[in-house]
Amino acid sequence: MTISAAGYIVHDGDLIHGTGATSADAWADANRTLAQASISLLAEDDDPDSQQGSWMRAAALRLQPATADLIESVVAYGGNCAWAERHGIACTRSEEAVG
Repeated sequence: MTISAAGYIVHDGDLIHGTGATSADAWADANRTLAQASISLLAEDDDPDSQQGSWMRAAALRLQPATADLIESVVAYGGNCAWAERHGIACTRSEEAVG
């Protein structure tokens, strides 16, 4: 089985915060998700002590190509899921095992 990208995810290394067919769609979805969770994105030079509530560094987020199965799983069940990477493409654990 060949792993191929069908879109993109935005993640922090663990959680997937957004998905989309294009990189712009994935970033827009991630921004919506973080806004709904009341999480502020801070630039590297922003002072976290002046922030109220939850925050994370914008630089902690990464855009990565992803398989259709992973994107569908995140859309259906949320971004707190087990996922892997094969040949630079984010995929489900089952895709990693087969590929």
